[in-house]
Amino acid sequence: MVSTPTPASDYLRDLPRRLERQAPALRKICIVNSTRGRFATQIARGIVQTATPEYPVQLISYSALDLDALLRELHASQPEILVLAGRFEQEIQILRARQRWAASIQAVAAVAAGVHAFRDELGRTAEGVIGPSLWEVHASFPAGRFSGSAPDMQALCRTTTCWLLPLHSTVFTFYRGFRLDSASRRQVGHRILLIQWDQDHRVQLPA
Repeated sequence: MVSTPTPASDYLRDLPRRLERQAPALRKICIVNSTRGRFATQIARGIVQTATPEYPVQLISYSALDLDALLRELHASQPEILVLAGRFEQEIQILRARQRWAASIQAVAAVAAGVHAFRDELGRTAEGVIGPSLWEVHASFPAGRFSGSAPDMQALCRTTTCWLLPLHSTVFTFYRGFRLDSASRRQVGHRILLIQWDQDHRVQLPA
């Protein structure tokens, strides 16, 4: 049994395309990301790589979160889509100040939204927030349909535990099947799901 890393750049890579269909009038994206470690920076990079020229992306990076300074920047830049990529407690802190955000912000995504504890921390403030998830109950994939109780380690997990069969690059996990790149041994050939909080439950967004 080994652990193989899930590329962080894939966590919210599909977000620009999803919002283009769901809220086509929204254009200006602002990504607020921590610079401690590579994880949040890679998430931001994945979004930047996917966003088309019609979706200008602003990056606000921090090593130590200054909430008041961040709020001033948001009011100055007036983004329409806000993406949070940092430590769980930092994202929760920013979201708790949601009533103080610039009124221009109409869509929100956060890496922390991928875990069930997200709504426990925020209550109604979690409403409408989009997040990444490695696995969803009753999700459908090309290899079949999976069901059962969702594990409590969702999008914040950077690795997927799997059994490796000797000399094979296709493996199966507790989440679903995927492929390993023969050179890097990184996960390829599967997509991170996007979910959105609706009242007290998570809704899987169409791919």
